Amino acid sequence: MQDIVIEQLKQVFITPAICGQLRCFSFTIGLSLESIVGDIIPSDGVDPVEKSRLETEAMQSITNPLLYGDKVMDLWLEYDHGVTPRARVAKQLDKLDAGVMALVYEDLGFDVSELFPYAQRKLTDPALIHIFDTLVRREHDLANSHRFYFSLLAEARPIHDAYLS
Repeated sequence: MQDIVIEQLKQVFITPAICGQLRCFSFTIGLSLESIVGDIIPSDGVDPVEKSRLETEAMQSITNPLLYGDKVMDLWLEYDHGVTPRARVAKQLDKLDAGVMALVYEDLGFDVSELFPYAQRKLTDPALIHIFDTLVRREHDLANSHRFYFSLLAEARPIHDAYLS
């Protein structure tokens, strides 16, 4: 549970920094659904359609009791289906963060090499690709990968403010 909370807190700061608006932050509520369905990764072998169904059901259980739950659910669907530029960037940030976490686990001695090609294939945004490439060169202290990542995101923010406005 602590890992999920840490991931949520990271997204609270990462997503608005790169998207430049609070709306993008709303997409990150989706991380709460991981506490219900788990963090489904490609190596789990779950069909993408089934993954979307499970996550949407979990999101409904989270948003139904909320006063503005229908609006949050609409944002989740926007994110899940990648309908807007903001949703697509937020989705790519999730993949980029998986790459950063892989660097941290690699530094701890785990073999996570299969995560890097997956994350790289999912990135299409030039600024995020640049950040990923910079990170995987491993020219920074791997134990502080998230700090380095945040600094790279902060540098990329003006680019995305223009792109996403």
